[in-house]
Amino acid sequence: MTLWTIYLVCAVAGGTVLLLKLLLMIFGIGGGDAEVDFDAADLDYDISTDAGYGSGGVFNFFSIQSIAGFFTMFGLVGMGLMQVNASDFWSFIGGLAAGVFTAWATGMIFLGMRKLHSEGTLVLSNAIGQQGSVYLTIPENGSGVITVTIQGSKRTLNAMSEKGQRIPTGSIVNVVGVKAGNILVVTDQLQDT
Repeated sequence: MTLWTIYLVCAVAGGTVLLLKLLLMIFGIGGGDAEVDFDAADLDYDISTDAGYGSGGVFNFFSIQSIAGFFTMFGLVGMGLMQVNASDFWSFIGGLAAGVFTAWATGMIFLGMRKLHSEGTLVLSNAIGQQGSVYLTIPENGSGVITVTIQGSKRTLNAMSEKGQRIPTGSIVNVVGVKAGNILVVTDQLQDT
């Protein structure tokens, strides 16, 4: 088997896998999560994998996309270098370098995509210590509405005064606690100084 044939097989096989993966993703089949259950005697195994995006870190480099990209670029660059009359050694080194770079770049792309994922759950206790402004007046012994930034997002939430005093609209307040029923407890900055 010649080196040209090896490059051709790698390019065709890797390209085919990438094309099939792309088509499956376009049609919403095989979104990346695979789960395998099997029983052997009294043993029960549950193996969950994430074939699409890896599980983070070094495993991003062993995803289907990374491996298929490696073989595709290894084959294409190797064949390209042979076309320009590079020696077998340099075509192999060039193909290997292109394949490794492609696998690395693919891993970095999926790692970056994974970092973009956010939980999205609002944790009211993260508001403690934050400064906000009164949107609707907080009456004595009642609740009003304040605007405060929590987890990088501006929120409008129910609030009540810590000392039971009236806090008018537009006042600057500090969040000092969270009461049952998801009501923030605030103090008026002007009255506390």
